[in-house]
Amino acid sequence: MSSQVVLLDFNLDIRNLVRMKTFFTPFLENQTTKQGLVLDLSKVKTIDSMGHKTIQNLWSKLAAQQRTLALYTESAEFTEQIKTIHPEIRLIASQKEMAAWTALSAKAAASVTEMECPLCGNKGIEKQVSDLTGMEFTWEDDDFFPLCRENGVVVEYYRRTILLCTECLFASLYPEDFVHIQNEERHVPPLTDEVRMLLMRTTNRRRDLLKRTELQPEDLIRTREKDDYAMEYCCRLLAECMNAMIFDRSLNRFYEIGLATLLIYRYMRPGVREKGLLEAALQAFSNCIKNPPDKEGEKVFQSFYFSIVCAVLLGQKLDARQVLHRFEKNKQEWPGKEERMAFWYANGQKWYNKEVQKDASKFII
Repeated sequence: MSSQVVLLDFNLDIRNLVRMKTFFTPFLENQTTKQGLVLDLSKVKTIDSMGHKTIQNLWSKLAAQQRTLALYTESAEFTEQIKTIHPEIRLIASQKEMAAWTALSAKAAASVTEMECPLCGNKGIEKQVSDLTGMEFTWEDDDFFPLCRENGVVVEYYRRTILLCTECLFASLYPEDFVHIQNEERHVPPLTDEVRMLLMRTTNRRRDLLKRTELQPEDLIRTREKDDYAMEYCCRLLAECMNAMIFDRSLNRFYEIGLATLLIYRYMRPGVREKGLLEAALQAFSNCIKNPPDKEGEKVFQSFYFSIVCAVLLGQKLDARQVLHRFEKNKQEWPGKEERMAFWYANGQKWYNKEVQKDASKFII
């Protein structure tokens, strides 16, 4: 039986009682799936009696659906607690074993045959997914957005990454935000009830946004690789959805909000670009740096890079220099990630050095 690996980035205690309930509910809603669940507790700092009760209830409900639950932790304290309180729950206590579980989870996800919108059930989303393996970032001319080299051909990476439901206009960068249907099993994304309802209530807002144009939803998918106007509105829809999803802090979508907002600026016509977009993007990237969303650090490193870009385009050269300085000092917080950090730092430094001598105001209205 395959298992879905889920990283918990909040404490399992009474202060997070509502959050625990809403977080785990989506995993239990679909009782037809037989997929198990692996909870990664590496970011959890405390588990009180309410947290253990939640774990026990989760195990009981999954067992009733003939599904499994496993817990991963390398904490000696948590290991002892789990062995004592939950002897029936499988314990994963080593990185090697956890890596094996993660690999199996990724393999299962790779065999997805169908995807559908988590809001309206529209199908066919998987047809939009591009194979981006083997791509490497590169830069050309004066464009501050990285491109990608695919089989020797330079392509605009971000034009291929946005997934869009053509019915309710839900947009995301990640296939994981959509329902996956595999071997007649449905794997539902862990959206809280509040976020799902907010996204559904704002459907008309997204439709009104598209009505400002002469574009149809299918046009956004079909023409965005060549049409900047279509790409701009793809990014506007993405920003709308990410701003709604930020209300679930466990999703941590600050980086995605910043990226979507900066992409709007990037694909707008130069004569109508809005300074406020740069300011909003800079704020979102700053929030991502303050609240790191991933273990790998990639989103944080890119947030530093794009913060430098935003500051330079706003004419805030001193602020850009300060971001570079903070970026360099941040190395100590990411042991083992020096290579990726150095990559984004070097490109941020290049952009700063190249642009600092120019009049950045030409990018601003």
